[in-house]
Amino acid sequence: MNKYLVVALCVVLASIIIGAIISAIFYQRKSSVPQIKFQVPLQDPKISQFVAAENNVWFTNSIVNTIVCFEKESGKIVKQLNNSLYNFDFPYGLAFDGVNIWVTNPRNNSITIFRESDGELVKNITDNLDEPIGICYDSINKKMWVTNADKIIYYSSLNFNELGYIKDINYINRPGSIIFDGTRIWFINQQLFVTGINVSQLDSKNFLKLDSIEYKFEGSRNLCYDGKKIWVTNEANNSITCFEAKSGIFINNLDDELDSPVGITYDGKNICVTNQGKNTITFYNSETEELYLKLEVTTKDDKMTESILYSDNMIFASTSKSFVGLKI
Repeated sequence: MNKYLVVALCVVLASIIIGAIISAIFYQRKSSVPQIKFQVPLQDPKISQFVAAENNVWFTNSIVNTIVCFEKESGKIVKQLNNSLYNFDFPYGLAFDGVNIWVTNPRNNSITIFRESDGELVKNITDNLDEPIGICYDSINKKMWVTNADKIIYYSSLNFNELGYIKDINYINRPGSIIFDGTRIWFINQQLFVTGINVSQLDSKNFLKLDSIEYKFEGSRNLCYDGKKIWVTNEANNSITCFEAKSGIFINNLDDELDSPVGITYDGKNICVTNQGKNTITFYNSETEELYLKLEVTTKDDKMTESILYSDNMIFASTSKSFVGLKI
């Protein structure tokens, strides 16, 4: 065969292979960008939180004293709970223990518990509470942890009894958002510092207090856990902070493409952050801590809120006007 013909064929073949590789990379990037699957209009969902159950997502619509239940797949509203029987008063924090949904009511100092399967009221708790806000479930020890104005109260998820509380002004001061990483509960105090408490070692000598200047906690709002690191949104300085869950040691502070970051969740690969000042969600790769994507979710007059949740290959978020489901 003519050597020039061989060279030409090799060039053509190389072009085809390179083109295929470029197309594959482009397709992969394009297909990995979350796509809006549904957007459901809501009345004043500006202050809210999410929790996921098997088939549904529950949502506190605090301003109108209502709890809304959506189907994960369709966004269809399944239930709305707002009967006076539930004792909702600015319902805010949500947690699911596998059977029941727990809701904090900071204005009337109570917790409402209802059955997830049918919305049936189980119990109202009113004793010893003082502005309960944050709530998280410890599935290992079957405990529910609740932040109050000056203490953390913990309950049995089996019989709903109060098991005790932790109170120490040096570590617990107007705590808000709270999460459990399998070993410790982590919570934000006064939007300025973060405390970590090993749930099997409740003596204050074992507490971690993260408040040094390197963390850049300022107007800190919410936390999430990616399996190794804890991530915190800092609304006041337009950044997010990450540190080791095991030790509390500072790792990084990121500020690319963030504008009043408030809500945060982990989707199995990326850290997803809602920008309350904009209509966008910012994505960072949790391993490399590099900016991955800034996604415009709604129109510019419809701002994101602090509510965002990942569950079953879907990201759920709320805006000032609606509930949004994004397929990954």
